Amino acid sequence: MSVYNIIVFRALLALLLFSVPHIACAESSLDTINQELPSAEEIYSSYIEHNGGRANLAALNSLIARGRIEVEEAGSCTFKITRKQPNKFRQKVDYVNYTTETLSNGKQAWTVVSSPNREDKVVELVGDKLSDALANSSMNGPFIRLAGQYEKFHPEAFEDVRGKPAIRVEIDPSAGVYYDTVWLSTEHFQEVKLAYSNASDEAAEPIETEIYFSNFDKKAGVYYAKEIDYVVGGLPTRTIYIDRVRANVGVFDSYFEK
Repeated sequence: MSVYNIIVFRALLALLLFSVPHIACAESSLDTINQELPSAEEIYSSYIEHNGGRANLAALNSLIARGRIEVEEAGSCTFKITRKQPNKFRQKVDYVNYTTETLSNGKQAWTVVSSPNREDKVVELVGDKLSDALANSSMNGPFIRLAGQYEKFHPEAFEDVRGKPAIRVEIDPSAGVYYDTVWLSTEHFQEVKLAYSNASDEAAEPIETEIYFSNFDKKAGVYYAKEIDYVVGGLPTRTIYIDRVRANVGVFDSYFEK
């Protein structure tokens, strides 16, 4: 996959972040001068509580989302992504002249490129590309994947994220997630921002990528971000819009096989 497709792939796999209506809301302004930061275990427990508990998350069997990606100075494309517990997914992105699909049965993963009047190009992912696909195929949101790793993430500060209060949490590299920092809303404990740095090759300077989640809605009692903004190297690059979500739709396992 190209660097662009990897970015889109990660973004789409992170689209549907779990939670249900929160039990108690924080103040709408960041009045935290005299507040003590919660511990890692406390913040994770609050995250689970605001998601309705583990049983509620486990009851969500499948999700199907449709939307579009607006790329700065390059137009737009549409997508459909289907996910099924525990780790099956199929993602389709329609560009102007061709379509790409990435799918996984939880053990293997493939990409398919198709265009009019041409034979489909099917590539089975191996090595780092397979590891990347499988690592990001879980239906769980980015923060929930840190379950039990309390020593590997550290609440650092109360901060504003686009004018709304959040808690900045730093992630240890050994935690096994692709991001370095996550900001959780003090209102509903959803991820409202992620940040990570990477380089195109060993000689290049790392470039910071920031991902902003906003305009939350819910389907079947589950919150999801309807808008995801990417900022790379300080410049806005793309926005993902979620137009429709369906939950707990029956999907055969064979749909995730190639």
